This record gives sequence, structure tokens and C-alpha cells, in this order.
Amino acid sequence: MVAPLPLADAEIVVELGPGTGAMTRLLLDVVPADARVLAFEINPRFVKYLRADITDPRLEVIEAGAETAGDELRRRGYKRVDAVLSSLGLGMMPEGVSREIIQGLVPFLDERSGFTQFQYMQGMRWSRSNGNSNSNGNGKGKGRVEFFDLRDFLGEYFSIVQRSMVWRNLPPAKVIYCQR
Repeated sequence: MVAPLPLADAEIVVELGPGTGAMTRLLLDVVPADARVLAFEINPRFVKYLRADITDPRLEVIEAGAETAGDELRRRGYKRVDAVLSSLGLGMMPEGVSREIIQGLVPFLDERSGFTQFQYMQGMRWSRSNGNSNSNGNGKGKGRVEFFDLRDFLGEYFSIVQRSMVWRNLPPAKVIYCQR
């Protein structure tokens, strides 16, 4: 799932939604000794677990939502990110939140950077059922699940969007690799 990412020479890697750190550990195994991995996690239990369980000094666990990643990167003085790995359910989030996440990261990605989104539930999106779009995208109110192609959505922000399946993963994961 991380194979397409430019990790061999990476300096800054962002992970969105590390959970208990399975992919975080893999990233730390692959990135150079002087790289930084910034993991954005909103679940306080996972944050506590990651901070206690992974003692690698290259890892910084940031207890904040992915929609704040751009602001957090700026606040820390970063100008560029080499790779982003996301396990977030972008398709199941309100569209405004998904857009906020990607739009916050795009200024830090150049033609050498890679963005990988992996997911287990493919082809669905949560949609407001009344046709009214909530401008802040907070998802409150009634809605429904509808067909959604994440590749089309990411294609609005990236010129290269490639899909693959990782069948050896349980459950199988759809991996979408993107570049500007």
C-alpha cells in the first residue's frame, strides 16, 4: 500500500488516520533515518497508544483532525511534504470535509510528492438527502449513501490518479496513488 510513495529519500511524510499504527510502523521502517513522520489522529485513545507504543523519535503524533493538516504544517514551518498516506474514509465524509483535507495538503505537494489513499469500502459516499449543501460540511442532518468514485474526486486535485487492489490485505484494500 505504500510501495508507490517516494519514501526512500523522503524528509517529511504525513499520515492521516494512523489508528493503532500498523502503517506508521511500516513507514518508519522505510523512511530515512533523518525523516519525520507526522501522524494526524483525532481519537485520544489511539493518540495515547501511539505515543506510548512507538518510541521512534522520527514520529510526531499530532492530536488533530486531518482538515487541520495544512495549518499544522505551516505552524511547524514545513514548506513541502514528500508523501501523504491516508486511510481516512474520504468518501464517507461530508464532501466539504473531504475537500478541506485535500485543499489543505495540496500547497505542500509538488510534482515529486506522492499521495496514497487506501480504503476498504469502495464506491460509496454520504450525501445530504435534501439536496441542500451544508457549507461547513459538518454532516449534521439527514442523508443517504450513494455511488461515488473517489478517483474522480482526487482527479480534481491531482493530474496522476492510479488505482490498484491489494488482495493480500484482509479485507482487500483499494489503493489510489496520486501525484500533482
